[in-house]
Amino acid sequence: MWDEEGRRFLDLTSGLGVLHLGHCHPLVEEAMAGQIREAVHVCSHLMLSRPSLELACRLNAIVPVAGPCRTFFCNSGAEAVENAIKIARYATGRRGVLAFHGAYHGRTLLCTTLTGRTRPYRKGFGPLATDVFHVPYAYCYRCAWGLPPTGCGFRCLEAMERLFLTECPAEELAAVVFEPVQGEGGVVVPPDEFLVRLQKLCRDNGILLVADEVQTGLGRTGVPFATQHSGVEPDLVVLGKALGGGLPLASVTGRAPIMESVHPGGLGSTFGGNPVACAAGLRLLHLLWDEDLHTRAREIEMRLLSRARPWHEAFPCVGEVRGRGAMVGIELVKQRETREPAPAEAQRVVRRCFEKGLILLWGGLHRNVIRLLPPLNIPWEELEMGLDLLEESLKELDSTPPGGVRSRNSPSEG
Repeated sequence: MWDEEGRRFLDLTSGLGVLHLGHCHPLVEEAMAGQIREAVHVCSHLMLSRPSLELACRLNAIVPVAGPCRTFFCNSGAEAVENAIKIARYATGRRGVLAFHGAYHGRTLLCTTLTGRTRPYRKGFGPLATDVFHVPYAYCYRCAWGLPPTGCGFRCLEAMERLFLTECPAEELAAVVFEPVQGEGGVVVPPDEFLVRLQKLCRDNGILLVADEVQTGLGRTGVPFATQHSGVEPDLVVLGKALGGGLPLASVTGRAPIMESVHPGGLGSTFGGNPVACAAGLRLLHLLWDEDLHTRAREIEMRLLSRARPWHEAFPCVGEVRGRGAMVGIELVKQRETREPAPAEAQRVVRRCFEKGLILLWGGLHRNVIRLLPPLNIPWEELEMGLDLLEESLKELDSTPPGGVRSRNSPSEG
């Protein structure tokens, strides 16, 4: 990208995880333009458009959900999460919803409540939604109990069972909402066994499992859907961000009996399933699958980690490097022994990168994780150029004055 002064910027955020194929992919733009000449808007309450019907059928066929599926379209990931909760509550007749510490599910009132961090998302926006509960996630680098990943017995799931005894009986919990990899929460990759046991706990108690794949879906983590790493089959899958090829589009896809339990008219969206966005989404899926870009995401992971993991030894501020596919986080600490978070240092690195022409994100529960979300089709020379700039900025970290002035164009929080 270029600014008004002609400065060039390399975007390793993919527009906050939206642009799997980078900015202005010509074939996606071609699909948009072709549909604009046919119809810009057809409200699905009145008449279905062919792009929305075809995209729904495609999603029904590819999501990792057992049995026949149905899809509902809306405008954003937050709206899709809201509708997934509505569907789960209607189908089960229960009210409670469980999410995790560090989760990010959106900025609407219910999604703000589901999001597992106070600043900047929850502070000052109360009263928040009711019947929403939180327990620790499998964030092994910062285990809530200070236990090592091996032999911990997944104490975080024991916290969920304890919640059944203290706050919400299992028979009153409609759904558990989770990100297979927590994105804004710091690229937290849970052990696969954690998700397998979470699924069993839900199945044993009649609780629906809702996978928020808004950021991880459609090949970002090296497989079409991130739940496929663990073999988990959710009841409902939420998509957004990349789905519309850069246009606002999101979806809820789930088991047909659950989706069809809601009475006619119970779900709706004026712009959901917009034909232009669906045409872009269809072209995106075609390109992702035909070019096998989820496999390329695994190669991006290999290149990112092979460059970034040596930084753990080279720079004392690097506490951990982790990720899956084209989704990598670098957690910065003040001291490795104490793992004290270093949020100011992370922000200084991101700002310094911006000054060099590289756009990155910071995030995490403590705002101390540098996040990389490159497009799945990024040329290797551009990826290496971005990593060179990031490495330079880490080297310069100690010489950067604390509390330096932030550029007016510096990227804000996700």
